[in-house]
Amino acid sequence: MKTFKLFLLAVLALGTVPAFAQENTTRERLSEIEEMAVSEKEGCTPREIPLFTLEGASELGIGIHSLKSEMLPSDGKDWHFYLMLLDARIQPASWISLHVGAGLSWDYYRSRKSVFYLDEGKNVQVRDMTDAENEFGRKFSLLRETSVILPATLQFHAGDFSIRFGAEAIYGLGAMTRYKFKKPGEQKDRTRGGRVYPWNYDFQAAVSYNQIGVFVKYLPTGRQLFREPGPQIDTRWTVGLCFGF
Repeated sequence: MKTFKLFLLAVLALGTVPAFAQENTTRERLSEIEEMAVSEKEGCTPREIPLFTLEGASELGIGIHSLKSEMLPSDGKDWHFYLMLLDARIQPASWISLHVGAGLSWDYYRSRKSVFYLDEGKNVQVRDMTDAENEFGRKFSLLRETSVILPATLQFHAGDFSIRFGAEAIYGLGAMTRYKFKKPGEQKDRTRGGRVYPWNYDFQAAVSYNQIGVFVKYLPTGRQLFREPGPQIDTRWTVGLCFGF
């Protein structure tokens, strides 16, 4: 009788072990299928995401400044453009990446009551428009600044959706001034090679879907353009659209 009980126990054990092993194999297979489905949805497998990449031109941005300076009242045409020429990315996981890059930016400021000009040292300055200039028919004064931008951002990813936060160093290369008259036939006055205050910085954020998004930049101290003491352009906020490629 005891021998028969031992025989039954042995038979049950031999039947349970394969079933248990088969159950574990099924669970592992289901887990692999789920991982493959997630990878296909994101467009690549974890092994296909390189830790470090270096790209050329990667993003274009078009925005508008928010001016609050009494010296330089805005006429609604103060624009900001930028082009990212270099992007170094470190991506330890599919959901997060660190970006350090370099690019160029162009800022346009227009005023109907102030005049941008270059002093003897070719430094960009600003003054009030005189009554004589108003009577002569000066339409507006334009300042265009060209800068090198050096952003560093942290970006979070979820499929085609991404959000980034960071800061940006700005080095002013130079500026051009121009003013235009209302009267037809009058020649536009231009000056080139203007010197501006070299260093500025801002904080920025952007939200994108499928490489098209909205960005915002904030300059804590306003835009420092003029080397000499005096009024500066108070461009605290810049908002616009960004396009990746």
